[in-house]
Amino acid sequence: MLEALEELLEHIDYGIFVIAVSPHPHSQLHFLSINSSCAEVFNFSGHVTGLEPAKVLPLDCAQRLVDNCNRAIESKHKVDYEEIFKFPHSCNATNVIAIHLSPVLDAGGNVQKIIGSVNDLSHSRLGKINRDIFSCLVTGDTDAVIVVDREGVVRFVNPAAEVLFDRSAQELEGEQFGLPIVSGEQTEVDILRPNGQSTPAELRISHTQGEDEIVYIIASLRDISVRKLGEESLRLRDRALAASVNGIIIVDAKQPDNPIIYINPSFERITGYKASEVIGSNCRFLQGGDRSQEGLSTIREAVKQGKSCYTVLRNYRKDGTLFWVELWVSPVHNEMGELTNFIGIQNDITSRVLNEIERQESEEVLRTVLSAVKEGITFSDERGKFLIFNQEMENLTGYSMAEANSCPNFISLIHPEEQGAAIAQIQKLRQFHSPVESEVKIQTKAGVIRNVLVCSSMVSYKGKTMYLSAYRDITERKEAEEKLRQTAERDRLISAIALRIRNSIDLTNILQNTVAEVREFLQTDRVLIYQFQDEGEGKIVVESVLNQCLGTLGREINDDCFSKDYLLAYPQGRVTIIDDTDDPELDLCHAEFLKRFEVRANLVVPITCTDRVWGLLIAHQCTDTRVWKEEEITLLTGLAEQVAIGIRQAELLQKVQTLNTDLEQQVEERTAKLSLALSREKELGEMKSRFVSMASHEFRTPLAIIQASSDLLKHYNHKLTEDKRIEKLDKIQLEVRNMTELLEDVLVIGKIEMGKMHLNRVSLDLEKFCLESIAEFKSSLTSSDRITFRVENRQGTEPSELLADPKLLRQIMINLLSNGIKYSLNSPKEVTVNLYYDTESFDLEFIDQGIGIPPDEQDKIFESFHRAENVGNIPGTGLGLAITKVSVELHKGKIRVDSQVNIGTKITITIPYQ
Repeated sequence: MLEALEELLEHIDYGIFVIAVSPHPHSQLHFLSINSSCAEVFNFSGHVTGLEPAKVLPLDCAQRLVDNCNRAIESKHKVDYEEIFKFPHSCNATNVIAIHLSPVLDAGGNVQKIIGSVNDLSHSRLGKINRDIFSCLVTGDTDAVIVVDREGVVRFVNPAAEVLFDRSAQELEGEQFGLPIVSGEQTEVDILRPNGQSTPAELRISHTQGEDEIVYIIASLRDISVRKLGEESLRLRDRALAASVNGIIIVDAKQPDNPIIYINPSFERITGYKASEVIGSNCRFLQGGDRSQEGLSTIREAVKQGKSCYTVLRNYRKDGTLFWVELWVSPVHNEMGELTNFIGIQNDITSRVLNEIERQESEEVLRTVLSAVKEGITFSDERGKFLIFNQEMENLTGYSMAEANSCPNFISLIHPEEQGAAIAQIQKLRQFHSPVESEVKIQTKAGVIRNVLVCSSMVSYKGKTMYLSAYRDITERKEAEEKLRQTAERDRLISAIALRIRNSIDLTNILQNTVAEVREFLQTDRVLIYQFQDEGEGKIVVESVLNQCLGTLGREINDDCFSKDYLLAYPQGRVTIIDDTDDPELDLCHAEFLKRFEVRANLVVPITCTDRVWGLLIAHQCTDTRVWKEEEITLLTGLAEQVAIGIRQAELLQKVQTLNTDLEQQVEERTAKLSLALSREKELGEMKSRFVSMASHEFRTPLAIIQASSDLLKHYNHKLTEDKRIEKLDKIQLEVRNMTELLEDVLVIGKIEMGKMHLNRVSLDLEKFCLESIAEFKSSLTSSDRITFRVENRQGTEPSELLADPKLLRQIMINLLSNGIKYSLNSPKEVTVNLYYDTESFDLEFIDQGIGIPPDEQDKIFESFHRAENVGNIPGTGLGLAITKVSVELHKGKIRVDSQVNIGTKITITIPYQ
């Protein structure tokens, strides 16, 4: 399996290398393996296995390789980069190389190896052969060089070839080569000379392309007669040494414990023991304490039965080192047939065992390489049996290698419509022995059809013809191409349908359909519509062209010759017909103008709308001259009239749409104004109704008290004591004051509604101001009601200066204190006021134990005249909180409500100092 994988890597068309990562804090790196393609890209000429990158690469390239390997080690992910590699013995030769690094992790998750792939992006092949230069190069070569064309005819030989074949160049050139020609092969052949003798030679085949575009085969032959004689001599020497290279041991089977009676020098060399040290001992000393080997049981059973056996043992040399041996044990009988001895022949296979261990590790590395390759790779014989079927191929097809090999004909996976083409490609590969590439559809195990690009090559492996194939999934690319094709086809169909629309009032469609229909009917190169603008200037607005390079769409035309000589004639219905722009009778200015647009023949008709020329309908022949036919002129003239009708319709529609848009906009604006006025009037009506209702309710009680008190004073003054008269007068003054406050609240709401509320900020001592306001409010309370005032400084420093409107701030406090007392349930009634100083603002909390505010009405209590449903007969106007909210917001503050029914309410205001 390893040989197949190594053979595979040697045929991959890009370089592969393996770098070992040592378990070192700095992750020392050295090359573990490298294929020939990689050596060629890096221009390696010697053995690099075991060497660090800096010892085989230019220092800057080696440093970049080490840096990117360290990136892959740290991230444990793949790393790609490009390297510009300059050949060390050339001043100008450089290669651009793409390098892909894939880390391989061990069981502990550490990077053990790095698999690298390199691809020469600047590689190019020499395409021509120069006979003179080639001849000069190979004339002095000691190897025979023969150039053979594709038909096998000799076209060139060098002097060494004349000597090898014992024939002149004139005799050899023009004859059939007569030796196997397989590009890239190296083999041994026998050269038959004219005297009948044969000479062994080593044959190498390559190919190139000559300056006559013919592929030539270059055969290089080297006389190996002397080497063959040397090899035969070596074989004779090997046979002579075969008798002594194996360790030989003889034991006495007639004595107890089978003591050793003979060992040869190779046994001493292999084990390190001298004959004098082991004669008379049993062989078990060679295994030391390692006595549980399966091979020892095999030997004991064979000795017991007096039979031969073969086994492999782990033995230990005199110095304690481990080595492996192949051991053949055979019984020796005397002439009487009695078992007298056992002879053992052991072969030290330590290197082979170690190589096998290394081979298994290398096989694992190569498998890792194949798993890192981004393409499906297969390696199969002529019967279709796969030796290689990598993981990417399994991912692509859904089949494992075992399943693929169980398939009687793997080509059946290819789509039935393309199987014939695939078989033809294989036949082409067998016939010409050069790589073939084709795109085919395959059906995966799951039944999914996928498009793949297959590149196949024939290689020779162990004397058999094998097929190396790479499969690249191009399904996404094909799907993208098909999608583009479908999009283009869809656009074409849409255009075809649009061409048949006659009654469209869309001006763009009218013009585009016209030019496309005219060009298709006339089979001409270009048809366009030119629209006039100011002062004879204009531009091309639509066109239809046979070739996109003829496109002129959007180009503005400002040509004096065109304007003064031709523009004035078109309103009279002039049609311009030019069959050949090289006609000498054609005005030179006009001809040069047309040639700027690559026009060879020209047909122009005006598009006239009412009393003006809107534009021109123009047909151009660009590839050749053309004689315009009468029916073509009639057709173009009739279409121009239809286009004019369409233009008038489109312009009329545009005017109607503009008028409709203007009218709709005016209606919307007036409707919005009317809706706003109605809404405002409705609000004012509702406010008026609420005010009348409130005023009639709130004024009735104080007026009744004033009326009653004044009547008593008027009619019974002489009967009242002085204290009673003062009491009645106080009641009158109190009710007058309440009515005055009510009127002030109404006036404030009026200012708020008209947006005439303004701040008059002054510097205030807030704590003193609060105490004065509370004292003023207490004067109207009974002796049992209480107001508690607390102050807390949260910022820890002297509070900032407060700039506020004292009138509004006093109204805020009085309104909130009044509500707290008015809506309290307990007696005596109590309101707590907390003042908190913060860094940039202060908080005032008003806490009562009153009736509370229902949750669904807490967002409405700041509306004018709104009162909660649970206030019952408690008097009030519904204006206090509305005024309070506006006053707080004028100070750029906020107000918050936290209330529970029948428990109490906390109202917090936050106002900044400035």
